Amino acid sequence: MEKVGLRRELTMLGFISTICCTVIGGGVNVLTCMIQVKAPGVGPYVPLAFLIGAVPSLVAGIVAGALSAAVPRAGGHYTYVSRLFDPFLAFFSSWSRFVGEIGAFVAIAIGDVALLAAMCKFWGAPAAGKWLNAHTLEVATLIIIFTWLVNVLGIRIYEAVVDVMFFILLTGFFIVVGYGFAHSPAEYLKAIGGTTALKSLISQAGGLPKDVGTLSAIFSAAATLVFAYVGFETGTQAAGEVKKPEKTVFRGMLIALGIITAYYLLYSAAVYHAVPWEYIYAKAALADKAGSNFTVPEAMAPIMPSALAGYVAFVAAIALLSDLPPMFLSTSRMTFAWAYDGMFPKVFAKVHKSFGTPHWALTVLMVVSVILTWAVGKFLAAVDITTVALLFTYLFICMTGLVWKFVRPDIYEKAPLGDKTKKAVNWLGATGTVLSLFFLGEIAISDPTSFYWWIALMVPGPFIFYYAYNRTVKKLGPEKARERLMTIPPE
Repeated sequence: MEKVGLRRELTMLGFISTICCTVIGGGVNVLTCMIQVKAPGVGPYVPLAFLIGAVPSLVAGIVAGALSAAVPRAGGHYTYVSRLFDPFLAFFSSWSRFVGEIGAFVAIAIGDVALLAAMCKFWGAPAAGKWLNAHTLEVATLIIIFTWLVNVLGIRIYEAVVDVMFFILLTGFFIVVGYGFAHSPAEYLKAIGGTTALKSLISQAGGLPKDVGTLSAIFSAAATLVFAYVGFETGTQAAGEVKKPEKTVFRGMLIALGIITAYYLLYSAAVYHAVPWEYIYAKAALADKAGSNFTVPEAMAPIMPSALAGYVAFVAAIALLSDLPPMFLSTSRMTFAWAYDGMFPKVFAKVHKSFGTPHWALTVLMVVSVILTWAVGKFLAAVDITTVALLFTYLFICMTGLVWKFVRPDIYEKAPLGDKTKKAVNWLGATGTVLSLFFLGEIAISDPTSFYWWIALMVPGPFIFYYAYNRTVKKLGPEKARERLMTIPPE
């Protein structure tokens, strides 16, 4: 088979940074506050909801790392699910991921503008902040174009950018956690003008929700907060460009999972340790009515010097922006893998001679993302559709972890994993399958509109697969067509 042309230049640090930069961003700095509006009644239990929401992503992430180590090629879950389970289910679930990540591009680019505006306000440039809020879609478009350029220029430039972003967002983490745990709600109330000011704010927001802290509210929040963990599987999309994948992919995934989980729990716990949840709810409700977002930097500002609050807003903007380069990388590699298998036009499998990147796949992603940015126009509008789409992807990743021992024993035996690790992946696959179904059901009940939108967006998937597969069958015959989709692609 013809070589694909991608270069193995991504190091362990770059691999870990890719995963961390994809996940850490909007979930912490926007949803930590805006979840109060999305799931009224969650109250002070947002850190617990973050922990519950992490479970399906953690399980799917570990399974994905193991399966990608067994099939270390570009395309991530599409490639290993098609080779280890079933080609149609691989394409159908990866189509869901494609839909979800396009939605995430839009949500992240729009959300980043709000953080940049907050930074301007704290650094004494309120006029610039107002200009950004007034030109949200234009700035979001420029952010998407910048992301496209970083990815097109090659994996080395891409790695340098995400490594720098990763270390910047760590500085913001330590500042927020330090200030959050060092201050109490009483100190915060004093900083905002006391209980009278808080009551006035709550009144403007229309009062507080009833039945705070119920299991239904917490699990509803947890289902939405799965969005915060978007990207655990992103690194596996670039497995075809990782140095020493047999050592790097699975170990790097485990390290990244540990870093991200600790980051999210400590970050959200620090915010709710210092800031009364009633204040966050009222501010988030008012921001939602105004068509904007209330963010962590704004929540922490009353107990920070203005310059430091501005830096935290800058870090939050970088953290959210850092989601986009890895997500563009992963989605472009998935469309690249589709094209290689004949599911998409062959032009998407072409690699730039100088940069070694799938430039046509990246360019189409950029164009579609810009169009949807102007069509959607709001951060929260894309969140639940993306969450449903990625939970569906997690479902088939975990199902593959459960059955690959029986479907492809030849690859199972040769996988560079210990026997205990392989057995653990089987059990985690079963656990993740149940969890993914549970959270999908939770969203279908609590937000049926988003669920129906996802179903509508999934409709083209089966038709694309059967059209492309039948064309391949006519060209190669049924046996060779099936063999092509079950054979591990060359380097």
